[in-house]
Amino acid sequence: MPRFLPILLAASLLAGPGSAHAGPFTGGPTINDPLVHRSTRFTFPARFGTFQRALPQQYDKDGEDFSIAYDSLLPPVSVTVFVYPAADRRLEDEFARRQGEITILHPDAHLLSRGAAELSPGKVAALRASYRYRAVFGEDEQAVLSDLLIARRGDRFVAYRIVYPASAKSIAAPAAAKFAQTFPWP
Repeated sequence: MPRFLPILLAASLLAGPGSAHAGPFTGGPTINDPLVHRSTRFTFPARFGTFQRALPQQYDKDGEDFSIAYDSLLPPVSVTVFVYPAADRRLEDEFARRQGEITILHPDAHLLSRGAAELSPGKVAALRASYRYRAVFGEDEQAVLSDLLIARRGDRFVAYRIVYPASAKSIAAPAAAKFAQTFPWP
């Protein structure tokens, strides 16, 4: 039980009601409660299907640029949801920028496909690129498949980075697609 104490403390600092600095998220007092981002109203349940939520990562001081990862053991899939200000950038330019990051981080990345997609139950228009490269997934370095999906929603970009072992494609790809198409947006 003591090993979970840091997680509970971090969660209470991020979302605890009545805390001196609740941060950009509101939520219940336990890690099993949903987190709601204050300004965007995105809600991140502790569990979504077979996926378990991790703690949020904040990339700016105000908490407007953040991500939350979801992991599933079976099927083995990792999804990171990024929500961040779009400023004056066009979706196509942001998509190209994020694709460039993938090829920098994974020089062996091979682009498998690129095109239009839809995200969330609201069928928000998005752009998608699918890659294959080698990376550590779980405890093993192996061939992985990775999808980058980006949509613009108002003054924000919402991006999904989905990764799973290539060897598990038959069970992981449907789970990844279901997450992208059903994860609720405000």
